[in-house]
Amino acid sequence: MNSDTKYDNSIWDEVYNRGYIANYPNDHVIKFVFNNFARFENNKKNIKILDIGCGGGNNTWMMAKEGYDVYGFDGSEKALALAQKKLENEKLTATLSLGKFLSLPYEDAFFDAVNDDAAIEANMFNDIKAIFKEVFRVLKTNGKYHGMLVSIDSKASFKGEEIEKDTILVTDGRPFIKRKGLFHFFDAPKIKNLLSETGFSDIDVNYFIDTRNNGKNIIKWWIVDAIKI
Repeated sequence: MNSDTKYDNSIWDEVYNRGYIANYPNDHVIKFVFNNFARFENNKKNIKILDIGCGGGNNTWMMAKEGYDVYGFDGSEKALALAQKKLENEKLTATLSLGKFLSLPYEDAFFDAVNDDAAIEANMFNDIKAIFKEVFRVLKTNGKYHGMLVSIDSKASFKGEEIEKDTILVTDGRPFIKRKGLFHFFDAPKIKNLLSETGFSDIDVNYFIDTRNNGKNIIKWWIVDAIKI
């Protein structure tokens, strides 16, 4: 199936027009930035970080506020407008760009880190493999990938059409999210194989579990770190 028949960039404009926006940075992103780059206190402006699928700018805003050279990339004009407004409200700057993940508009070996806060997962699997190659390409040697990917254990909490193995076109993700669209669900071996085949090393896969409705609804997220050696 051609992935273009199931999603395009305009779907995210619809998502954000419905009011889906995260206003605050995620804990795991804060920890990643602090653990890896806080020691560069006097040199933060030389640390280039790509926030792929930046959405309304919650993580981009945090990293810009901390003084890093941040690049926010997204497929939604609406999301980028929200991100720009969030930055301007606090007189912060970041380089925001619109486009498709399959063709990142950056030079080879440009970034020290790429942050993926549950963005790459919103694609079909063959595209995900190609996107990780793009992420690998734009990272410097010893550059770091940090991501959040939804676990296969969470499939039962999402309603929709399974359009390929482990990829669901979600029509209802409640009670956890208002977001609709594609989700590809991962297990740990798939993540490790995918990143290893792409060329990443030091792959570290951990997880956290969120519950709702007295534990009846469960969603599990993988927290992934890897290095381009």
